[in-house]
Amino acid sequence: MTTYDIHVAITSQLADNAESQGKNRKHARDIAEEYIEGAFSNVPNDSCSVTVGSEVYAPQQEVFSSFETVVPCSDNVNNRKDYPDLSEWWKDHWTECSRDPSAYDAIILITNYGDGGGLTIDDKYATVADGAKMLDVSNGSYQQYKSGEKYYGPWVLLHELGHALLKKSTSWEHNSGGSFYSNGTYFRSPFAADEAKEGDGSHYNECGEYVAEWDTNSVAMKWNDCAYEAFY
Repeated sequence: MTTYDIHVAITSQLADNAESQGKNRKHARDIAEEYIEGAFSNVPNDSCSVTVGSEVYAPQQEVFSSFETVVPCSDNVNNRKDYPDLSEWWKDHWTECSRDPSAYDAIILITNYGDGGGLTIDDKYATVADGAKMLDVSNGSYQQYKSGEKYYGPWVLLHELGHALLKKSTSWEHNSGGSFYSNGTYFRSPFAADEAKEGDGSHYNECGEYVAEWDTNSVAMKWNDCAYEAFY
């Protein structure tokens, strides 16, 4: 049995957003913890240990845009660096600030952005730009299958966490997903590739399993066998 150590933090900007809506500043972080633990409850023989971090002030909330800023934890304001994306900055936030990234299998930062997907680098450092959606998700709401646009927040979280735990190429990982059928609806797993929406509406994943076209805004909050069996 393998236990995966996962660190989850949120930006202070996301916490401010929650507070402005009359919610607990840690709401998105609590949702992330709940949905990660829920997803692992469906992984045979494996488990997770989720550590929650303090709020992080990030230089931007969008994940993919490049920017320039002072290197994290530098005492010299002129020690600036060009970052191609927020995940590279998040990596430096650990490596430049005397933190120990080796203690975790995945290190995740959730930002105050409503629609931006996520990015994982070095099979460890992930940024998730759908934190604003998580503020609309209720505590204690985890279920294997969910319908509604707001659930793309925790779904993207599980997608990026999967990238950190899978040690294969990005294309393999994106094509390792599947769809689950429940009560007349097909739900998209965290790694179901967009190709399932093309052509005849179906394809086969990396394990040779048939993937049926999923229903719009219907997502599975668990990984399918092809994906989780490849976790390292």
